[in-house]
Amino acid sequence: MDPLMRHFESNIGRKELFDQKIILDWYDGTVLGFGKSDDYNKWFICSLVYFDPEKLVRVYVIIEASDDLIARANQYFESRGEESYHKLHKEIKSEFENYKGDIYLFKGESLESINYKIIKVDSRYLAFFDDLEDVIDQEKNLAANWVRPFD
Repeated sequence: MDPLMRHFESNIGRKELFDQKIILDWYDGTVLGFGKSDDYNKWFICSLVYFDPEKLVRVYVIIEASDDLIARANQYFESRGEESYHKLHKEIKSEFENYKGDIYLFKGESLESINYKIIKVDSRYLAFFDDLEDVIDQEKNLAANWVRPFD
């Protein structure tokens, strides 16, 4: 098992996955944002791909964020305008489209949960939804693919 996966799993039931978070979209929980663990000095992008409000289950795709993206994100946060938000959103989408690293799926009540499951997955699980409505409106059979790996 790789060291990052071991680190992620060591926190289950003890603390949230990330000690620091920058939340870009929120709907009763994180929809899109960045997370960083104090013990592992890397930022990650967390993007909601599945949401069942009745069962209180969310699934996120988590990928490592490039240092360049984090630097640009910090510039966007300083300007804090609607235009900056849209530029950052496009850059995150582009990061997903060009990503070649490790991919994780996180399942929990929210990204802020201490009780969660996390698994490493292959590239077929690399997906980015533009907004919460797209996540909710995906076909049921496609949505089921996000929770199936945890069974």
